Amino acid sequence: MADCLYGKISIPKIFIDLDLEKVIEAEEIKPNPFEGSKEIVVYDSFQAINGKFEDLEKELVKRKIPFDRKSEGFCEIQPQCRYYRPATKSNPEIDKIIQTDNSYLEYITLDDLKPLLKLDAKECKKRLKKLVEDVDLDHIPPLENYVNNNWLRRFILKLLPAGEPGENRNIPKGEDVNV
Repeated sequence: MADCLYGKISIPKIFIDLDLEKVIEAEEIKPNPFEGSKEIVVYDSFQAINGKFEDLEKELVKRKIPFDRKSEGFCEIQPQCRYYRPATKSNPEIDKIIQTDNSYLEYITLDDLKPLLKLDAKECKKRLKKLVEDVDLDHIPPLENYVNNNWLRRFILKLLPAGEPGENRNIPKGEDVNV
């Protein structure tokens, strides 16, 4: 039987429509009035299965809507963070799940480090660098980057059928979302 644990998910408000609200309602989660911002809404629940919102997360990825999810752990279930960002013209899609401690700080496990002790210094350094890069969050753009008007305009225009009546299809140069 799955454990119900605390989880929270942050989504840019601009992407929440009636269809997505139905998925959110099905997850039985509510906005947390004490977290988030003018642009980002944070939903949380102490009844999330393993601290995750599987149906909502699948729908967000399908729609290419960026989000952050943090899940508490208990016993054999480790706390984790998930970061999803859709692909842009210059950046690949990011869908990263990172194991964390109870404060949501990422770490490298001892099981991952032990095999490095058997390697020569050059190979050890190379693999250690890769392990650090895997948990490094510096390359993940903040959710707030996805709510500026230029990014949103390009995103919506890519979703509209070509030649939509009355729509100016001139998209300014910059990063376009691959849809």
